Amino acid sequence: MSVLDSLDGARVHDIIVPGYLDTGRGHPQFAQLGGAVYLELELDRRFLLIDGSPAQGSLTLEIVDRIAATRWLDDEDEEFATAYIGGLFFDRGSAPRITRIRYAVNGESELDRGVLRCAEFRLGSTTHLFFDPMTFERLQLGVSGGYEDWQRESRDRERTIFGYTEEHVWEPATPPGERLSPR
Repeated sequence: MSVLDSLDGARVHDIIVPGYLDTGRGHPQFAQLGGAVYLELELDRRFLLIDGSPAQGSLTLEIVDRIAATRWLDDEDEEFATAYIGGLFFDRGSAPRITRIRYAVNGESELDRGVLRCAEFRLGSTTHLFFDPMTFERLQLGVSGGYEDWQRESRDRERTIFGYTEEHVWEPATPPGERLSPR
């Protein structure tokens, strides 16, 4: 079963960004660690790790049980922190369902392992989250129109680096009114 198929019927409770507390400027401030975002899922409260850092130009999707702090911090003096930003994109109590994933693959992609070029998640009927690893920060989180921007501005230019890109659409097999038992 592919990572995408394991998302059938999944609802997103929150979007979590890993980071650390920067204490070097007086008051502690949250500093995002580039490269990854977690979607908190209804599936046994597990997370979908969307990671743009393992291989440049590839996006890795992985179902994980927890957010691992040690993976992100280089300095033992840094204190791991997370920012919950789902409320910026959808009503906090709503837990929208993943209703479609548009994604692109290229010669570097391995769909069975969750390795894609980029992906756009539609939550419910109106919220769109686009993830693109080809940025300075290693992962760009865009909203409605992000996938179309990538198609227009980057897809053809990237052919010289990655070769041809194929675009696909995944939709859940479970009808919207049904709820699946946790896996």
